[in-house]
Amino acid sequence: MSFKKNPLDSGELHRLARQQFAPPNEQGFSELSPEQVQQLLEDLAVSKIELEIQNAHLNEARSQLELALNQARELYDFSPVGSFSVDHAGTIVKLNLAGARLLGQERVHLLGSRLDQFFSDADRASLHAMLHSAEKSGDVQHGDLSVLGKGGSVKRVRAEIGPLGHGLGCNVVLLDITERSLLEQRLLENEARWKFALGASGDCVWDWNVQAGTVSYSPQFEQLYGFSVQELGASLENWSSRIHPEDRQQVMASLQKCLTGQTDSYSNEHRGLTKDGSWKWILARGAVFARAGDGSAVRILGTQVDITDRKTLEETLRTTSALHRVVFDALPVKLVVLDRNGRIVQTNSAWNTYVRNNGVPGHYCEAGAEYAGALTAMMGGGAKHGGYRVGRHCGRDLRFNVRFHHGVFLPRGQ
Repeated sequence: MSFKKNPLDSGELHRLARQQFAPPNEQGFSELSPEQVQQLLEDLAVSKIELEIQNAHLNEARSQLELALNQARELYDFSPVGSFSVDHAGTIVKLNLAGARLLGQERVHLLGSRLDQFFSDADRASLHAMLHSAEKSGDVQHGDLSVLGKGGSVKRVRAEIGPLGHGLGCNVVLLDITERSLLEQRLLENEARWKFALGASGDCVWDWNVQAGTVSYSPQFEQLYGFSVQELGASLENWSSRIHPEDRQQVMASLQKCLTGQTDSYSNEHRGLTKDGSWKWILARGAVFARAGDGSAVRILGTQVDITDRKTLEETLRTTSALHRVVFDALPVKLVVLDRNGRIVQTNSAWNTYVRNNGVPGHYCEAGAEYAGALTAMMGGGAKHGGYRVGRHCGRDLRFNVRFHHGVFLPRGQ
């Protein structure tokens, strides 16, 4: 780029001024008085100084502009992303060093080439559509395309195409995302594998995108709830509305701790409403897969398992145990259940009453106490004789015959 110096010199300035002034009547100067001539000369001198000041400013601006242009060229050439200027026909008219490296050729050999020849056949039409849309709409177009590099290599790039002006073509910026695409593909494959593994085991897999507010489900949810995946809905509210009202608060509280970073995982049992109106017991587990910079959860993955049979069995066992307790306490004989180490597991009311009436410490009615210690306390430390232990307690003789029957020791006072 060249710049014109203004003025070139005083002689050239005088000549140019003479040409532009060109008074029609040369005799007009003779009619001026000496004072007017002097004033005119002073005005001309001042104008010359003003022009010289303007020239100094222009030279300074030119230097700054040249420096800025040099810096812009350096930034353009050494930018880490490939940048191309193409004309209306898609021919490369300008590119930087990163662009030449991306295409695997020398920059001088790429000038004048069509940019679309370096794209895969599948993406060439997409490139043309983006170029056309950018020129027509004036908006920047975005898309992921595949570039053919040196030696037949294929690179995945993120393309941003913007118009240079009406009829001037477009500026194309290409960012190499090959490595990121490979990592994303591996991640998707890993997710597919573990989802398949969980699905094969019968677990229902759910994936909650917290930022988008959407939840996706594996096909096993149809078997669990009877709803199709479409009927389940994609929002968290669709899922939470099917939690039993008595369980919803504790479920959401557990989930909230996971969201805010207080815990990295959660596990809870709750009742879920099925399509036929019945309730199923569900074991729900989840873990934070990704968090934002502030620690809040971005994505949570988890499973749900039907544990209705287990909960039914537990309830049956509780009922049976309660019935056993009632029958056990109702028997008049003094009963003590011991483990293999001789420690008390369970006692009935008759035993507890007998212990209290004989002044023995109450902890011998509790689980974990040593049965031998209870007998010693009741008999005052008598000696063994055969299957009996004889001692004196409260001024009277006591004799116990201890029998083992189906895991239950039955002490009998004689």
